[in-house]
Amino acid sequence: MFELSLSNDSSSGFLVKGNSRSFFDSSLHENVTYSDDRITINGIKYKDEKDVFFETGDYVIFTSGKIYYQLSAFKQTRSLTAAEILDEYLKEKLDFINKIKGNFIILIYSKINSTFYILKDQLGLKYLYYKQAKDKFYIATNLNDFKVGDFDINYSTILEKIIFNYPISTNTFIKDVYMLDQGQIMERTNSVLTIRTYFKVEEFFSN
Repeated sequence: MFELSLSNDSSSGFLVKGNSRSFFDSSLHENVTYSDDRITINGIKYKDEKDVFFETGDYVIFTSGKIYYQLSAFKQTRSLTAAEILDEYLKEKLDFINKIKGNFIILIYSKINSTFYILKDQLGLKYLYYKQAKDKFYIATNLNDFKVGDFDINYSTILEKIIFNYPISTNTFIKDVYMLDQGQIMERTNSVLTIRTYFKVEEFFSN
């Protein structure tokens, strides 16, 4: 999965399907969609990607990037499939994040209670952006998805880019749209969106 978006606002036009993208080639790409009365998730993947989406009666999982076991939990050399990630989650809940590494975005959605978790890799090699407006949320791997309808430019972030050559905060160039930081987990439960950090880059170095 190389693009992913999700929202509980299906009427906003935020969830753009792949065939409306200028790069979309039906011979190479395909859409993957899950929807119920509480959430809609759209993904765009290459047709030869077979293991980035998995669905059961209770869960849906989308993965983007490559995910491997850490040496301390080594089981295999190939990257993990979405089904294997879900199996690890069902056994260890979110603690499974301490067993994996790579460049990834993992989305786990529970159909049972409408809870979802989004896990970002330890070094932030994959990008994920989000916006919350009252009871509505908008999340995507492509920042351009937020240029739907009226939006305002965040000039302070542009100034950061000019001065430091890179934004120094989780703000983006679009006002009220933020970037999920490296080593973080986003959770939405009971209509509340929370973010916590499970890994800091300082952990690579001793005191």
